[in-house]
Amino acid sequence: MVTDMDENILVIIDSLCNLDLLFYASAHSGDKDLALVATCHARTLLKTHLRPEATVNPAEDGYRGQLYSTCHVANLDPASGELKWQRTAQGYSDDSTWARGQAWAILGYAQTYMWTKDRDFLEASCGAAEYFLQRLASSPESVEFTPPPQIPSGEKESNRSFHRGRFTPLWDFDAPVDDGNPLRDSSAGAIAANGMLVLSQALDGIQDIKLAKRFRQAALNIVSDVLDVSLAEEKAQFRKDAKDGLTIEDVNPGHTFEGVLKNGTANNNENARRRYFDHSLVYGDYYIVEFGNRLLNMGLI
Repeated sequence: MVTDMDENILVIIDSLCNLDLLFYASAHSGDKDLALVATCHARTLLKTHLRPEATVNPAEDGYRGQLYSTCHVANLDPASGELKWQRTAQGYSDDSTWARGQAWAILGYAQTYMWTKDRDFLEASCGAAEYFLQRLASSPESVEFTPPPQIPSGEKESNRSFHRGRFTPLWDFDAPVDDGNPLRDSSAGAIAANGMLVLSQALDGIQDIKLAKRFRQAALNIVSDVLDVSLAEEKAQFRKDAKDGLTIEDVNPGHTFEGVLKNGTANNNENARRRYFDHSLVYGDYYIVEFGNRLLNMGLI
């Protein structure tokens, strides 16, 4: 247990997605120190949170640079920045790939590149994104729904809907899988998809059209699958009441779910004070809506 914060500082991979606010504040206030702090933080995590991984069964149109998995928590020396150790708090193990942590890296480094145009951050996001896709592809067959759903008329068998469940990520890519009910994290899919969409914009900006198309299509596949698998079927609707004005009610009385997406996993680490899984998560709900907004802003819908 870490108790002395003069000798230790704990940094989580999630922090990368806080940097967007610092860059925004810097751009709108003129305070360049805010952007400097954000950039230094992102550069530090390149050394402390990214773990080089080998490419397995590379896709023909895939990213050809270094791939990265991520750790969740790193302990640094506050004075020197030296890495002391890497662990997890919410993932399966210290050396596993926690899906939401991997997604934070994809999005965080893609956003950081958009502000800084520093290619190191672009390469980090690409490497994390390609590894995420590699792990989706290599997940056990039990993640797919059996039998496969009927293919709608006019759709090809290669369409992602034929592999329903393949693109809604497991909560941790290295955790044991219950073949009957694989534990997922829909929020990891929503976050990663947003990151890949930002990444596609960045790659379009440097004329890497082929790779931009790959990540854009992957983002669409992930979100389509997350909606197929995890969108809550319990719906609510507005009702105008003469006495109370505008109210909200269940479409089917008594059928309520407090969220947009199901299959969220906040924490399933065996040492957690509370293992909390297969529920709604604010990250998932926020980023599934954000994905729609990004598509609108990009003119894709």
